[in-house]
Amino acid sequence: MNKKTGLIVAIFGGIAMFGYAIYHYVKVQADLLKNFSYQIMDFGIQQLDPQIIKGNLSVLFKSEADIEIVVKSFIVNFYLNGVPVGYIEDTKEFIVPAHNQTIIPFAYTLDPQILMAHLVGIIDQSIQTGDEVFEVSGFAKIKSGFITLSLPVDYKTTLGEIMAG
Repeated sequence: MNKKTGLIVAIFGGIAMFGYAIYHYVKVQADLLKNFSYQIMDFGIQQLDPQIIKGNLSVLFKSEADIEIVVKSFIVNFYLNGVPVGYIEDTKEFIVPAHNQTIIPFAYTLDPQILMAHLVGIIDQSIQTGDEVFEVSGFAKIKSGFITLSLPVDYKTTLGEIMAG
């Protein structure tokens, strides 16, 4: 092998190693970003009338990751006994520090007309389970450094557990 061929192989080898190093770094950081949990801490109602239900919801975010997480947006749907009843779409950024936790307040709006349209099914499910099953499903768009991910948010509990909490 002559010097020119050796130089070309060395350049392509270096580029390949550099590419793999970037890939490995991004993969490790992406895995770290997924290392957090959340728990509903408070669920309050501020306005209750036939057209609208408004209230506040506090969520405790815990990070076990070695890196700080910036939550860019948080979009979730609420379900009561499997029936969609409302949503949160919050685009205010908040920070979850590395190896730490933070409580984030959200304002929610629910549509009582949807609840009334599905009242029989909700009551039937409540009788079968003895409690109302509350589910949250959606995603959070998170960022750390130059890596941005959309992570699923799925949480299931009962209203009894939330009120006792």
